[in-house]
Amino acid sequence: MSANRSDAPKGPERRHYTRRAIAGIVGRVGFSQRLRLLDLSAQGARITTGESLAPGRRYHFQLAGVQVTAAVVRCTLVQLAPDDEGARPVFEAGIVFDALTPAQRRELRQLAAAAPASASASASASASAGDRQRIRDAMGVAVASFQPFPSCSM
Repeated sequence: MSANRSDAPKGPERRHYTRRAIAGIVGRVGFSQRLRLLDLSAQGARITTGESLAPGRRYHFQLAGVQVTAAVVRCTLVQLAPDDEGARPVFEAGIVFDALTPAQRRELRQLAAAAPASASASASASASAGDRQRIRDAMGVAVASFQPFPSCSM
């Protein structure tokens, strides 16, 4: 079984807008929680962050200076990244923007056009087999009963 998830469609594509993989763009959730932008479309984005976001809840986001409000569609623990205290969680979330003003749309288009494209944005956020083992070990979950984290809730 492959450690990386497949980005191949699993049915009809539901998105109305093309997503653009983005590299190197950071921002914030609220005032203090940092995020990294993985991809962007006219309707939403895929981000990573160090804290769980509640699916269904709306948050204020700052995407490289562009202020938007968006609802979280999904949030998944994808990695435990090594740090000085052992490991820190990395969550990946899909967000859908609330109605955007013409100015916000223009700023997001400019952001997408100016940002370097990432050839492996989805691969960099996918959990490896080693990451999943560290998650199991850290949480004390039995290997036989472990299932990948389908979504996060607060």
